[in-house]
Amino acid sequence: AARPEAAQARLKELLPFAAPRNPVDITAQAFNDLGLVEKNFEIVIEEGGYDAIVAFLTMVAASPYIVDDLLATGGTLAATARLVEMAGGLVAGIGVIIELSELEGRRQLPGYDVYSLITY
Repeated sequence: AARPEAAQARLKELLPFAAPRNPVDITAQAFNDLGLVEKNFEIVIEEGGYDAIVAFLTMVAASPYIVDDLLATGGTLAATARLVEMAGGLVAGIGVIIELSELEGRRQLPGYDVYSLITY
């Protein structure tokens, strides 16, 4: 189904160089402003009438962006970041779909930009 007109208008305002139909491709714009990803999801959730959203996120290979489904205690993401750095990489950031804030996983990730779509 086509994305509702209201959602397309809001997305076009937020992302003037993207095609606001389904799917939305924000590629290069998101490299410059990762907050666009969150705003994009907010618009799609508020205006789209969807039951689920599937996102495929990629970043420049020279600057790995670690993505996981869940941030709980932070151990797995911290270990992954260390492995990237041991291999000579520079972690551009860490993104998760769900963050369980009571478990304080961000404490294991000092110095990293951590982005979560949903926080409980």
